Amino acid sequence: MKLCTLSHSKSGWSQPWLPALDSEQTLVLVFAAPGFDEEETALEELRRAYPRATFVGGSTSGEILGTSVRDGTLVAAVARFEKTRLRAATATLQETGAKSGGAEAYAAGGALADELASPDLRAVFVMCDGIHVDGEALVSGLVDALPETVVVSGGLAGDGDRFDRTWVLVDRQPRAHGVCAVGLYGDAVRVEAVEPLKVPRDRTGDGPRRGDMLAVAISGVGRRHALPDAAPDEVAALLAALPHGTQQIGFYSYGAIAPRAGAGRPDGENGSLHLQHATMRLTTLAEA
Repeated sequence: MKLCTLSHSKSGWSQPWLPALDSEQTLVLVFAAPGFDEEETALEELRRAYPRATFVGGSTSGEILGTSVRDGTLVAAVARFEKTRLRAATATLQETGAKSGGAEAYAAGGALADELASPDLRAVFVMCDGIHVDGEALVSGLVDALPETVVVSGGLAGDGDRFDRTWVLVDRQPRAHGVCAVGLYGDAVRVEAVEPLKVPRDRTGDGPRRGDMLAVAISGVGRRHALPDAAPDEVAALLAALPHGTQQIGFYSYGAIAPRAGAGRPDGENGSLHLQHATMRLTTLAEA
């Protein structure tokens, strides 16, 4: 896997050019301040640079890049896999939030699972609108239709502390009421969804080569508000615990997906997933 992480702010990109990593096996993860859906420059440049890639992402309540926590920026990871197949699935819902009862969101989760289903499916990373979509129902519908061996992680898009509007990338475009997911397939991909205390300090054997790992950190925004001064130290500690050369991005969300038992899903006695609002969750991606 070839990997690059970068950011965009008012002064432009953090490096002078976007890496030449486009392919049908390239995953582009994008986490951005809510206003980036109105200021299309950075998103359009990513779309032009990676026309064949699979895009997943959305708005945030704060962005994570390396050991830094920031606001008002866009952070991205571009990962070109060598032996891993990718497939995108999206949906747009009409219902509004948990008060709707979640029937449409649950059905959408099941439909996404059916679309991504394959004997060699290993993991699903999913994001949804954090205000208009019932995240609990969506996740329940998704995992009820997937084998327990499939690792599921992701989170709900954020909007700072405003709770006004959120968006996710649906067919590469920022959309409200949306859900986007990517399935990762094949025996080479290595995906783990863990709590920070379970982060391994090194890898051996058939694990990823050092420096070829992407860490995606997702935390509920409540944790950032409760511990504002500790946030940078927390993300720095996460990265320090991973193999040397690991690259890290992430975001503060309106809910991080907590894993269920099996396939790196240690929580939940009944095997179901749930949303966490006050803890940090870490998903690591690599190839053997």
